[in-house]
Amino acid sequence: MKISPDSAAALIARLLKRRGVSRVFALCGGHIMPIWMRLDAEGIRIIDVRDERAAVHMAQAHAELTGELGVALVTAGPGMTNAITGIANAQVSRAPVLVISGGNPRPQENRGGLQDMAHTQLGRSSTRYARTVREPSLVLQELDEAISRAFGDGGEPGPVFIDFPVDTLRGIVPEALQLEEHLAPKPRAAPRPAPAELEKAVELLWSARRVLVISGRGARGAGPELIGLLDRLGAVYLDTGESRGLVPDDHPSVVGAMRGAVMGDADVVLTVGRKLDFQLARAVADAHEFG
Repeated sequence: MKISPDSAAALIARLLKRRGVSRVFALCGGHIMPIWMRLDAEGIRIIDVRDERAAVHMAQAHAELTGELGVALVTAGPGMTNAITGIANAQVSRAPVLVISGGNPRPQENRGGLQDMAHTQLGRSSTRYARTVREPSLVLQELDEAISRAFGDGGEPGPVFIDFPVDTLRGIVPEALQLEEHLAPKPRAAPRPAPAELEKAVELLWSARRVLVISGRGARGAGPELIGLLDRLGAVYLDTGESRGLVPDDHPSVVGAMRGAVMGDADVVLTVGRKLDFQLARAVADAHEFG
């Protein structure tokens, strides 16, 4: 089966190549064969798996270890339903993962076609962005938007989902719509705090006697800055596992575990890229019970 270099599938593979994607985690299926073939033509390595959950988990691991976009490719029906556990895990972890699936040709939608399901409805609650793209001319701009959302443009980073009917994948994207603005890599979003709020936070930290700093996923890549902050404040530091290794274990601020006594002694707790979830709630409860 020959896939045109101007097809939607070819443009998807080309965009991923331009964005630095070197490998895609996937399980083969008829609905995604056009993308599969064009990924190979672009020299993107396909890591074949036995279950779609593994594809998404591996894409998440790739994203978290490299800081790059993790990409999983799954087929229709059970391919998508199998992937949902991995997608939900990536959402909780706020990992930039792109999940691409294929579906029945547009004339067969909702008419009993092979493995025909409403994929986008299944994925919407567990993703930052979910779309079924039926027009080849819209493929690049939708993929561009999805990748931006995965990296946190307009909110938190997290998994995104794009679904393409197989005839859309084979459809031709007009040359006039193969725009460089969609293909080219984009700078990462870097939101900045309001200056007035930042001043209040600085004043609070400098007036505190016992500062506790807890880091999470959002602090990755800021190790030197975090260590400098700990040194200046003389703060105690806890890592709940999300950003392990960011601060060396032998740094004087590091304590070995999140104990209630540490939380109870602090008069200011600073979280850096860390959600206020059940782990921190448990630590607070322990502080009140045993502190």
